[in-house]
Amino acid sequence: MSDTLDTATPRRLLVDGRDPSSDEAITVSDPAILSVAAPDANGQVFVTGLSDGSATITVDPGAADVNRSSGSDDITVTTFVPPTPLAVTLE
Repeated sequence: MSDTLDTATPRRLLVDGRDPSSDEAITVSDPAILSVAAPDANGQVFVTGLSDGSATITVDPGAADVNRSSGSDDITVTTFVPPTPLAVTLE
């Protein structure tokens, strides 16, 4: 799988469409590009892009993930730069 992430917009990490369980190990291939926060009070985990580039998030199964293997997502991080408007004036 692959996703894109803007550096200004953290996004929620989902595993099989749910929040990761506390015993599922989450790793990032390049922590200079992606940051994975600790779960918040609701158990939600957010990923933030730190710099432009590509990195992979991998989640290893926990105890409840019977007969499952690790899964990953390739993330491309970009910094949105809004276009500069043309300067329009009268002489």
